[in-house]
Amino acid sequence: GFDPFISHERAEALNVTSVDLETLFATSDYISLHVPNTPETRHLINARSLATMKDGVRIINCARGELIDTQALIAALESGKVGGAALDVFEQEPLKDSPLQTLGRKVVLTPHLGASTEEAQVNVAIDVARQVARMLQGEPVSNAINIPGLMPHLLKEVQPYFGLAEKLGRFVGQLLSSGMLEVRIKYLGELAAKNTEPLKVALLKGLLQPSLREHVNYVNAQLLAADRGIKISETKSADSSDYANLICLEVRCDHETRQLAGTILGHVEERIVSIDGFPTSVTPEGQLLVIPHPDVPGMVGEVGALLGSHDVNIFGIQLGRHSRRGPAVMVVNIDEALSPEVLASIQQRPEFSQTRMVSL
Repeated sequence: GFDPFISHERAEALNVTSVDLETLFATSDYISLHVPNTPETRHLINARSLATMKDGVRIINCARGELIDTQALIAALESGKVGGAALDVFEQEPLKDSPLQTLGRKVVLTPHLGASTEEAQVNVAIDVARQVARMLQGEPVSNAINIPGLMPHLLKEVQPYFGLAEKLGRFVGQLLSSGMLEVRIKYLGELAAKNTEPLKVALLKGLLQPSLREHVNYVNAQLLAADRGIKISETKSADSSDYANLICLEVRCDHETRQLAGTILGHVEERIVSIDGFPTSVTPEGQLLVIPHPDVPGMVGEVGALLGSHDVNIFGIQLGRHSRRGPAVMVVNIDEALSPEVLASIQQRPEFSQTRMVSL
């Protein structure tokens, strides 16, 4: 494809091989025009450019009629230089008596009214209704003007990661004790080759939701982050030694930096695999107590006793550490969220002072 206004990197992200216009004309079997009518694009297809094209080339123009020199195209169709043309826009509109209409099967001529059929109008109404319903349910929509838009097949590629991305954001958002200054997102493995812009929106929605509640959604998440002066950066790498895909989130605040990493196992099982650098394997759902603590005997027992004394039931525990007797983290799955009073009683213990309640 040829577009002077996008970078080679952006073209590659769209799975398009970027070439100059002369190469495109000389090597293409089909040429489709998708540009506005400007002084630079008027008669983009003319006698000279047609001469450089392959014999039998097919030309499609659903953009603007002025892009093609009609007389030059007619001559090329009559000589066989152009094997066929499909047009729904013309230099003179409405199209009245024109030699184009005498060329039979070499041309397809239609009005520029693809969305004005009865069937198209019904489909548009259904699509709008579905997108509004998804938005009201807090789900991503594919054609909003102020969130990243994706073609349906590209949206489908990243859809499995939406839930994980938002949960990572919500998890970290509930660990923070001060306002966010900077958000760093890293995509590793398979995700590096995908359009991850919507995942950034999901992460930001999750991050802001604990403090803004119902006021944040997929549409306004980036605007709210910008209003708060939060710096956002993204990096990608195809290298991921341990997982096929990995989302890493780092949030810097005034007095702390929190880190989280998550993946999807077997394309269906969400896992948090690192909390502040400590290796874990936590399913991001339900009520979780995140308890940084020293790695010494008796810590698990103390937590169990404290929760038991408040009639709190435990159904799972995950531990993470780097070395023996050093700093560690404990993630405790409980049946119900703790009351502020019970949480405060746990935080009163010096070894558990950084305990946080996370609800997913």
